[in-house]
Amino acid sequence: MFTRLLLSANLAAAALLAAMPAAQAQAQCRLDKVATLHPVVENNQILVPGSLGGHKVKFLFDTSFPVSIIPAAAASRLGVDVQSFNFQETAMLTSWNLYVADLTEGTAKVQNVDLDGHTVQMTLFGVYGAKESFGTPDTVAVLGTDFWGQYDVEIDLKNKAINLYHPQACANANLAYWGDSYNVVDMEKRGWQRMLKAKLNGHAVSALLDTGTRFSNLTERAAGELGAQRDEKSILQNEPRMADIQATDLLSLTRVSYGVGIYQPGPDIGSFGVFQPVTNNENRTGYWLAKFNDFTLDEEKISPARLRVVPTPRLTNEVGSHIGQQYFSYDVVLGVDFLLAHRVMISNSQMKFYFSHTGGPALQSVSARSVQ
Repeated sequence: MFTRLLLSANLAAAALLAAMPAAQAQAQCRLDKVATLHPVVENNQILVPGSLGGHKVKFLFDTSFPVSIIPAAAASRLGVDVQSFNFQETAMLTSWNLYVADLTEGTAKVQNVDLDGHTVQMTLFGVYGAKESFGTPDTVAVLGTDFWGQYDVEIDLKNKAINLYHPQACANANLAYWGDSYNVVDMEKRGWQRMLKAKLNGHAVSALLDTGTRFSNLTERAAGELGAQRDEKSILQNEPRMADIQATDLLSLTRVSYGVGIYQPGPDIGSFGVFQPVTNNENRTGYWLAKFNDFTLDEEKISPARLRVVPTPRLTNEVGSHIGQQYFSYDVVLGVDFLLAHRVMISNSQMKFYFSHTGGPALQSVSARSVQ
């Protein structure tokens, strides 16, 4: 595999070993720690400090978006050189199928990006022209799974840490090294997403972890299938959105992925479909709140479970296409509120998701929380 984002060789040479519990039978397993990042959580966004083009910035930590992106306005402001969209070069670097769309401005290859004191030798950003930032003016870029997918990623917001590992001989080992109380579920790859099997009121649902989504939510399709009813008392006040700020929830960035021209089909998909974005989503009168008895992931049960209900992105078939609803088959998105109450390990090497509850509400449907 062509690795397009590399931490500096000096850092890799200085990698630390994370000790596994002595009782583990897999004593040969070791976690080579590549880096520890110190995120801040602002308005339920996980942000990693750093610099781009010599300017101090914040990078949005996103575990579900497949590519790193920067708005064209921010790239211009920071002096980032934007190249015309080069299909062959970008396809080689990303290994994804791409097509050019109207919102695409180009690509930017940035040398020596600083990520919380660690040097990333080269980063390829998709550049698009719709918005100014992803929140505060200095939140100018999303680091997607093209970066994080190279590592096993531990997220420990209670201790203000994101740890990046290269596991060695750990295929069958327990990677929840921090204690004996943990849960673990398999991850299933669908397109660029990692899906988790869960239950809502005892019914099987597909969930995914999206650190770009501030509050966990449920698709309208799944809400209808589970019999959730919308009424006036269930409507939440719509949060104000600034015209120059790009929303980072999964639905909003899915639309951006089509604008930037990036798409990764699943293994059973034969051809492209046509994306049908939900219209007027940013001007909705308000989210509505669905209430359930419980949400279960492995042996952890969250009860009661209250989830925001959001529109369901969908694809319509082209002739000969087998896309249908397969690509957008998730039901529940676990957002930053879930991570504020858990310590997790996203093991891309094992395709497993480890998590332990660390205290506090796991699903914050209404009020935000900040960790400084």
